[in-house]
Amino acid sequence: GLAELRLLGEARELLVEARDVGRTAFIGTLATAAVQGVLAGIGYAALGVPNPVTWAVVTAIASFLPLIGTLIIWVPMAGWLFVDGHPIKALILAIWGALVITSLADYVIRPRIVGGHGHGHPLLTLIALLGGIEVFGLAGLVIAPIVMSVSVAAFRLYEREIRSGGVPGTTTSPGV
Repeated sequence: GLAELRLLGEARELLVEARDVGRTAFIGTLATAAVQGVLAGIGYAALGVPNPVTWAVVTAIASFLPLIGTLIIWVPMAGWLFVDGHPIKALILAIWGALVITSLADYVIRPRIVGGHGHGHPLLTLIALLGGIEVFGLAGLVIAPIVMSVSVAAFRLYEREIRSGGVPGTTTSPGV
């Protein structure tokens, strides 16, 4: 009856939330890769690295690798600059890579893109992303925000039921 219709509506809300968050997480991952590529390219060009656009694209692609990500590109690049007789440029690239390419993009930009669409606080999104990568690897970039968001949506539905005076999952029958 009425309780089943309400449960179907709530299930639909959870599925819509999961779809929206999955899409946002996927787009956020792509956008973060693009941002990391652009930031890396700026650093490479400013420091005189040959073919900075090519290396920027390679860095963007490497950002999809869990844990090592962009490090696999800019750390050896800094080492090459050092060995090639440019220790100051190598140091600048190492600092640029650690603070801007990696930290700014992963810990500021990605949570704001993924968490900035009403699905959760950016800090909660950051925790979900870090945990998701640890547990699921690359797939955790998409799975973790979905799990986090559906959980938050379920808690919101539960809170709405409590505030309306109902007890979730129960129906009241006459004479009981």
